[in-house]
Amino acid sequence: MSHLILTTFRTMLKKWFLSNNAVLCFITTKSTTPKFNNPLLHQFPISPRRFCTITATSESNTHPFSVSYLINNFGFSHESALKAFNNKQVRFNTPDNADSVITFFQNHGFPNSNIRIIIQKAPWLLSSQPHKRLIRSRPFLICSKDLINSLEEIKGLGFDPSTTTFGYALLANNCTSKKLWDEKVDVLKKWGWSDEDVIRAFRCHPDMMLTSIEKINLVMSFWVNQLGWDSLALTKRPHILTHSLEKWIVPRGLVVQFLLMKGLRKKNASLVTPFRYSEKLFLEKFVFSFKEESDYLLKIYEEKIKLAYTMENNGMPFPN
Repeated sequence: MSHLILTTFRTMLKKWFLSNNAVLCFITTKSTTPKFNNPLLHQFPISPRRFCTITATSESNTHPFSVSYLINNFGFSHESALKAFNNKQVRFNTPDNADSVITFFQNHGFPNSNIRIIIQKAPWLLSSQPHKRLIRSRPFLICSKDLINSLEEIKGLGFDPSTTTFGYALLANNCTSKKLWDEKVDVLKKWGWSDEDVIRAFRCHPDMMLTSIEKINLVMSFWVNQLGWDSLALTKRPHILTHSLEKWIVPRGLVVQFLLMKGLRKKNASLVTPFRYSEKLFLEKFVFSFKEESDYLLKIYEEKIKLAYTMENNGMPFPN
């Protein structure tokens, strides 16, 4: 029975990782730092940069070792690698421990493509002690008993084991202790959600429960107290909680708030729809389409984006 469940779990995880691998966009940044002799090293395809009206400051010619390691071995952009460094997720001066983490995953049957996805999502793993921490705590290495309980619990919430969402739900469930889970539910209820709202939102976007309590409170405070909007609107698109508060939620929220105040957007229009568009489409629909107000709307948007990049480049950590 345990062997069958483990086999099913591996198959499900493989499907989940492959589905993510198909949509992830790996962006390379040219660096003068020598490439490391790492089995994951490969030539990443250069992807078109997404539309953006604001760019970060120019790249430095000299990177900390761990920043260069992420860029050269895992296709991190300069900005994302520097963010991981500034947030103290990666701080190492030699490749020894990071390489041992990679070897650990390879020895447990993870192909290089999946390892790249894991590190893209959790770069701090490169600084961990694999044989002490990963075996005990990571969801893809949990024991059979915990795995059985987790599978049954997620299935009991209405998730279909054959879907990608089931994989997200399983990971979110195992990355969050029961105590922390209950604390997050209590925080959401403090902002007006019911237990049913939490379950419904989790079914829609299970990765929302990976958001920290600090981040939940900051997003809710901005949404309710500053924008004056109903917190229950977020139950319709809970994935908003996982977006960057400074780069995504605040700039867009202020633009939409202005449109509502000026009567340029219907009061019964969805509050969450503007947050699902790419930056290019958002600007087209909610900034440039309003000819007379477009300059002011763009100013609102750009000021907040610039502030976010300034904070990031100054090493000010953002809540996750």
